Parts: sequence; C-alpha cells; structure tokens
Amino acid sequence: GGLQLAVTCPVFYLETLKEVSEQTNDSVKYVCVHKVLDRRVKLKRVLNPSRWFDRSSYLVAEYEECEDTDDDVNTSEEEARVIALWNEVHSLQSKSEEEVRLAEGVVGSDVS
Repeated sequence: GGLQLAVTCPVFYLETLKEVSEQTNDSVKYVCVHKVLDRRVKLKRVLNPSRWFDRSSYLVAEYEECEDTDDDVNTSEEEARVIALWNEVHSLQSKSEEEVRLAEGVVGSDVS
C-alpha cells in the first residue's frame, strides 16, 4: 500500500499558524486555525508526496475546480449521513494516539 487520498476534496484556508514546538518539548510543532471554503476540487496529482511521511510541510497538489450541478436537488439525507460519519471520525480520532485531530468545535450537527 501506498499513499491514498480522496479524489474530491474540500478546500481549507489557513487563517493562523502558531509554532509551539518549544512549549511542547517538540511533541507538537504547530497549532493552526483554518476554515473550509465553499468549494471543492478534484485532485489530479500530489507534487510532494514525501511530505505525507515526514510531515515537514503541507502537501502541494495539482487540482481542478468542481462545479455543483445539483443545486435544485434535496440532499438532506446525504448531508445527515456525512455528519454522522464526520462524528464517527472524530470519535475514532479521540480514541487513537494520532497527533493531528479534528478540534471539538468543528464536530456536531452543523458542519457548514
């Protein structure tokens, strides 16, 4: 198995980045705040895949914009399933020892 990423992704906008390695004895390097923009992209190619393993920076990718074509379709059932899965991911992350986790405030019934 190699690196596997979702093909269609939300776009995250980094609002703040704070270096905290000195405060955490190098166990955590950065704390960031970001928001999810109201757009999606389709990944074409990751330009620096080795960064996934060494975590020295963000992944950089080639992408193309996705266009919504179903604005008139009721997607409330699908949205409810996504929220349930999102909450399940958060629950699993809380039980794991993974350093990168979803913050408490982003999980709930409203993920917009």
